[in-house]
Amino acid sequence: KDKIYWYYMIELGYYISCLVLQFFEVKRKDFKEMFIHHVATVFLIGMSFVTARTRIGALVMMVHDFSDISLEACKMAKYARMTEAANVLFGIFALSFFISRIIYFPYSILYSAVVETGVYSDYSGGPALATLNTLLCVLYVLHLFWFSLALRLIAKFAKNEQPDGDLRSEDEAPTTSSEEDKKNN
Repeated sequence: KDKIYWYYMIELGYYISCLVLQFFEVKRKDFKEMFIHHVATVFLIGMSFVTARTRIGALVMMVHDFSDISLEACKMAKYARMTEAANVLFGIFALSFFISRIIYFPYSILYSAVVETGVYSDYSGGPALATLNTLLCVLYVLHLFWFSLALRLIAKFAKNEQPDGDLRSEDEAPTTSSEEDKKNN
């Protein structure tokens, strides 16, 4: 139980920091979606902990963490201007995102939470369960949105086009090191 407690506390702290820091970072096209994601995640973590639904809560967090590892590695490679490594890591991210969030999440976790809980249990859960299930559905809709962005980027790669910065950014265009030097001086 201590391991689950600390896993919850670390994840909760991380998502609260993401929620707050989002207002101080570069505004991206998906600012509203990220805000909704962070609020939903904080509520899911908190409510699943308080209502003793930590088994499904931990599973939801692990499914999300699974693809986040390759995403963060991809970002580091991109920031280090290791283009080929970033492209490979993006492919790994897209595949892991598709498997974990587009296939596994709805067909295993979401189905179990929404359908099987009522079928195989006398526990109605009331408004807390309805809220948790609604938030899980919100996350899935956001997964579909972000996967569509990933598919657009993959389509650009397939056409041998270079992406224009981050697809989620309004004004963020790729900069050269001389442009960055000018900004810093």
